[in-house]
Parts: sequence; structure tokens; C-alpha cells
Amino acid sequence: MNSAEPPARQRFTVAHELGHIYGEDIKLDEIGELNIVYRSDLESFYDDPIKVKNEQRANAFASEILMPEHQVLKYLQAGMNVEEMAVIFGVSPQAMKIRIASVIHAQYQN
Repeated sequence: MNSAEPPARQRFTVAHELGHIYGEDIKLDEIGELNIVYRSDLESFYDDPIKVKNEQRANAFASEILMPEHQVLKYLQAGMNVEEMAVIFGVSPQAMKIRIASVIHAQYQN
């Protein structure tokens, strides 16, 4: 994790990496051998559909941990905006926008 990143970004990164562990993309006994991939290196992932799927799953895991759907809906229904919600959930406005879009999309699917 990059300590120069804002705290909101660090929180998402930690939750994202926990998503990799939960999804068994990362084995706990192999953590010392991992190659760290930074966001700037992600272009190399786009050719590998399994890596893309793993990244999407880890992002979804982090989003649900940090911004649970039922709470996002509650604040949306209360009329809160993205910036207010980002502060409440301790995430970046960008992460909040993406989560709101996924929650709204899920509501239309039901």
C-alpha cells in the first residue's frame, strides 16, 4: 500500500486486497512472494480475462464492505450527494460515484 495515497484510497486498497484473499486469488502463505501491481501497471492486465475478473471481484468486495448497498440506498433516498456520502463512507468521490451507479443498476435489475 502506498502511504502517500489519501486515507480514503488506502482504505479501499486494503478492502480490495482482502477481496483478493477472500476470493482466493492470493494465498496467505504466498503473500511474501507477491509482485505488487500498481494502478499504472494495469494495462498489462487487460489481455488476461481472468485477471480482469479477479480485479472486478475484488473491487466489488471492497465496495460492499465499505459502502453496503442498503446504506447507500438509505442515503440516496435521503437526498445526499456524492461528496457527502463519500465523507460518510470514508471513500473517494470517484469510488462513491461508481458504487452509486452499481447500486442503482442493481435496483433496476430487481
